[in-house]
Amino acid sequence: MKISGTLFAFVTMFLVEHTWLKKQTISAKVVNVMSNKGRLYFCLDFKENFTHPPLQLLKGEILEGVATVIFEEVHPVECTLVSFHDKKNMGKIDFSQNGRPIKAYTASNNAMTIKPLQYEEAKFVVADKNSIFEIKF
Repeated sequence: MKISGTLFAFVTMFLVEHTWLKKQTISAKVVNVMSNKGRLYFCLDFKENFTHPPLQLLKGEILEGVATVIFEEVHPVECTLVSFHDKKNMGKIDFSQNGRPIKAYTASNNAMTIKPLQYEEAKFVVADKNSIFEIKF
């Protein structure tokens, strides 16, 4: 009985470590960018830091209206992907007083509204496989 309990615990820990906690990649591509000027920034956010300094931030070069980045070694988690067009290469996104980004932006699930972006509209789950997103402005 004691051996089977120990074996069960070992097998469970092995499966969790090698299956559920496996790091994944997230490929993000934004299409139909209006201008090749500047860069596109891609922000990977958790609910707790949504619209604040991102968990990860990558820059993508814009070529013929398309920018692509790959986030590597992302643990399974619920998160969002927000992208903004920084035409002047300032390296940040500015917000109006009501919380809406001033620069052109888009988010995972193509969540676009006239109100400030909501986490629930853009969230997705990184699970046991790599994720690929094509997002539109």
